[in-house]
Amino acid sequence: MLHRFLPILAVIALPASAEVGSCPISADFVAEPETIESTQQMGQFEVRSTTRRAIVDGGMVQIECTGISPDKVFPNTDDATILANYARFWSISPTGPVYAKEEPVRHRAIQGVKEIQGVEVTYTYRLFRFDDSFAMVVTGVPGGRITKDVARFSDSIQVSLIEPYTEVELREGRRNHIAACLPAVRADNVTRNLGLSEVEITYFCSCTGQRYFSDFTRAELRVLALGEDAELQKRQNEIRVKCFEEATK
Repeated sequence: MLHRFLPILAVIALPASAEVGSCPISADFVAEPETIESTQQMGQFEVRSTTRRAIVDGGMVQIECTGISPDKVFPNTDDATILANYARFWSISPTGPVYAKEEPVRHRAIQGVKEIQGVEVTYTYRLFRFDDSFAMVVTGVPGGRITKDVARFSDSIQVSLIEPYTEVELREGRRNHIAACLPAVRADNVTRNLGLSEVEITYFCSCTGQRYFSDFTRAELRVLALGEDAELQKRQNEIRVKCFEEATK
């Protein structure tokens, strides 16, 4: 019953972003990138991935965002090992050890080569860790010559630091949520004869509004609004169930 009458999620108006999936990372792809969405099973987790890829003058540029903490799918594994495993999976021969880079934030990278149709292509993999996701940034250049477009992509990579909501965002976001939640739950209460009191309905909408904005980041709310991330939906439903139980106890 609960999932039928609680489909409410109102999010605050957020500016358009070039962030990839749930990762707070963006870049200038130079050309219009292809976007690939997929869901895969990683151990006990169903994980959503978003990949943006573009073919530019002199190579390929790509950001792959995996919507889960790397510590969950690669427990007790350091960045150097993760990068080495990625290179091995794609049959890329490393040309040196994993190394550290400082811009735009500190991260690790590995470089290697692979022959494709008789041409040696140099690949660089850069791993960015976030709280609930990680991104693999990849460039591939035939002959190892970095072109202007590939350099433009690499130099443009930005990571958005997760900042707390402002008081205005919290106030407006929660108010918008409650404004959408109350009439929807009232209507469902009548249609399905659920027997909820006005006090219970108001408590539920207020509770979910408070907890959505305390438990989800801006990027997570954007992804959650699309309704396609199983892990985020699970967390959302847990909030709904908890608030419903509190409202009706």
